[in-house]
Amino acid sequence: MAAKILDAARIRFAAQGISRTTMSELAADAGISRKWLYRHFDNRDAVVRALIGRDAQRVIDSVTTLYADASDPLDAMIDALTTVVTLLRQDQLLQRLVETEPQALAPFLTTGAATLMRPAIEVTVGLLDEHFGMARTDATLAAEALIRLTLSSVLSEAATTDFDDPEKRREFFAYSVPRLIAPPHGFESG
Repeated sequence: MAAKILDAARIRFAAQGISRTTMSELAADAGISRKWLYRHFDNRDAVVRALIGRDAQRVIDSVTTLYADASDPLDAMIDALTTVVTLLRQDQLLQRLVETEPQALAPFLTTGAATLMRPAIEVTVGLLDEHFGMARTDATLAAEALIRLTLSSVLSEAATTDFDDPEKRREFFAYSVPRLIAPPHGFESG
């Protein structure tokens, strides 16, 4: 039932925004009563948090899939971050909120960002440990830097890099990723 509610919420939020959407509308869109909706979600913010969490997990799953068959871990990391930016910059709901309701999105990306970022950081730490042999402390710092850089690339207007251009997006991460995951004294040469 929660998935049905979140599917309906995604469509409604994309069409009219978060702040103009009522719980009654969400219940009607999901084909359930308000009472039943409130059994699953305390309020609209709880729906938004759940929707962000579900969408974040889908993005994390796509990154994990990219790594499953990767022969070059560095190239896979660059591809993964480029893919995340692509998916999120093309997401109708996210782009609508960034453009028309940044105030509704802000709490989930500032004071509540840990809920969104922590799972992505943990997955990235695992990938850095497994594929690059990074110590947990270094992997955690690098992972947080990578996730913050990725979120900024999704949410910010172009300053010098056009993140809507696939080549520029990949070029940006091809430049940035090796510097963020390099061992403190650089990579060993063979």
